[in-house]
Amino acid sequence: MLRRQLSRRNLTDAARVQVALKLKPFIEAKAKASHASNSGNPKLKQPSTKSSKVYGPVNTRKELATTAGVSQGTFRKAEAVLAWDRLWQIFHRRFLSPFGDIFG
Repeated sequence: MLRRQLSRRNLTDAARVQVALKLKPFIEAKAKASHASNSGNPKLKQPSTKSSKVYGPVNTRKELATTAGVSQGTFRKAEAVLAWDRLWQIFHRRFLSPFGDIFG
């Protein structure tokens, strides 16, 4: 469903990054599995067991940027802006909401 949202043309780059960030836990799990399966050695090609999959080294940001259809730099910048936006919302709720009439 998230991949279908990313294929919409009317999404801005920031909106694409926001949707792609919802996939981050899955990509991070894939990276951890890759690291555990080859013990951090990207040249190791044999799986540790017959049923385990071998992944190459996984760059989480690169994978998410490719999924979002933006460059890694754009992804990094949008991710930082979205993080500051979340911090601002927390700050606003905690400290400024009692003064909603004054600060809007």
